[in-house]
Amino acid sequence: MASKKVVLTIKLNEIDEDPSIVRLHAKVMDELQAQPGDIIYVCDKRWWLGGLKSVHVRAGEPVGEDELEGYVLLSQAAMDKGGFKEGDKVKVEKII
Repeated sequence: MASKKVVLTIKLNEIDEDPSIVRLHAKVMDELQAQPGDIIYVCDKRWWLGGLKSVHVRAGEPVGEDELEGYVLLSQAAMDKGGFKEGDKVKVEKII
């Protein structure tokens, strides 16, 4: 069975000090069946880039604020590594 993927918008994570942590809304965590500590794959939503713009991060504690429901919160370091900028649309998938 293929893993579930969701398309979200990147927003800067100003919550965590650890650059390898990604924050997702509680509803998205449920949809992906993800738990804190799981490995999350974030990649550009355009399939033809073949993963060139992507990063693996660890799921942090879910956020509950409704205004963050359509966002993935990434650190600046993770955005730089993946070639992303705030506002980019990305596919998010639970790996492990």
